[in-house]
Amino acid sequence: MNKTKKLWTVTVARYTRDANGVERRKRKPTILGLTEMMTKQEARRAARVYIDQANASAFNPTQEQKFTTFEAFADVWEQDYLSLSKPSTHASMRGHVKRLKEHFGPKEMRRIDAGG
Repeated sequence: MNKTKKLWTVTVARYTRDANGVERRKRKPTILGLTEMMTKQEARRAARVYIDQANASAFNPTQEQKFTTFEAFADVWEQDYLSLSKPSTHASMRGHVKRLKEHFGPKEMRRIDAGG
């Protein structure tokens, strides 16, 4: 906990895992309050909440979730997998994908369910 000029601040590190599973640490300073409004003891009590959260993240880092839109998924599918099907199927599948892109477009894949 630092007393910089007229503010009480605390800097904590939060641990997360990126999309590849690599642990990352991000430092984040937080302003607790004005030095003239709170004592050092009160600032320590206020900092305890942030410190506890940071300590919890160190032992159990959260996984950053990957996400993709339906549009991006459909583009990859068209490029990589449509060519694996028979040539007679290509035209009809492109039509289906085009209509699905119009309907779902930028919607996140995890948000698509049976109800649409």
